[in-house]
Amino acid sequence: MLEKETKILKDKYEETLRLVKGDDFGEAMTKWKLKHSMQVKDVGELLIKSENFEQNWPADKLLNARIAVLLHDIGRFEESGLLSGGVEHKFIDHSLLGADFLRKIPEYNLPEIIIPIKHHGHMIEELYEDEEYRNLDAQTQQNVRDIIFLVRDADKLANLRAIIEEDDQSRKLFVEKGTKDKHISKEVLADFRNKKPIKRCKIKTLADRMVNIIAFIFDINYKSSFVFLNTRPHIMQGLLGFLNDSTDDKPLQKEIEKMACDFINERVMVV
Repeated sequence: MLEKETKILKDKYEETLRLVKGDDFGEAMTKWKLKHSMQVKDVGELLIKSENFEQNWPADKLLNARIAVLLHDIGRFEESGLLSGGVEHKFIDHSLLGADFLRKIPEYNLPEIIIPIKHHGHMIEELYEDEEYRNLDAQTQQNVRDIIFLVRDADKLANLRAIIEEDDQSRKLFVEKGTKDKHISKEVLADFRNKKPIKRCKIKTLADRMVNIIAFIFDINYKSSFVFLNTRPHIMQGLLGFLNDSTDDKPLQKEIEKMACDFINERVMVV
């Protein structure tokens, strides 16, 4: 399944690996992103089966969804090359890079593939504000929403699991070190208490980053995604352990722990 798309992904990986040769960070990031892409594919398949999408979605929608899941981070390879070439990270958007790359291939230049990839790494509000999305008919908009929710859920679940299960070197590529200050910023805490995803621009400390990662749960869409977390308790326990190590405010850490666990359990119980 998806042999052609897997080859596109691996060809882009090999091309980028040659480009960043000798750059330790670039090589590590490039290798990790190929591994991550395959992990996201596996989680996506699990969600597809758990949500009965194979029975409930038409064949073309299901194929587009699988392609979007597998190729969601195709822009990361160009990002690695740009970073190795000295471009500042703030000027690079791998979601847009991936969408632009696939637009050039006619069979993938479909809104159900392009738009989910274009916005998978953004706050979801950016999807709803996008003229490209707004100009679609109602059914295509629904297809785009269904697929982007799948991509975003699979991406987040794979990342959360990787933070706990991967080695320290791989984890460092995802959990950047903030300042050594162990407080949680007021803006970050306010968003968490309001059950909102936290924008990266608000992160000032390592504790902020850990709260930001735990807050991924507020941007998860499908019930099966919460079941995934609920049946793998070591993931949330591990994340909360990292938070405990990164802040001295233990009562606040306990509050965050209770909110996160309650939120997941509530979503699992939804009919």
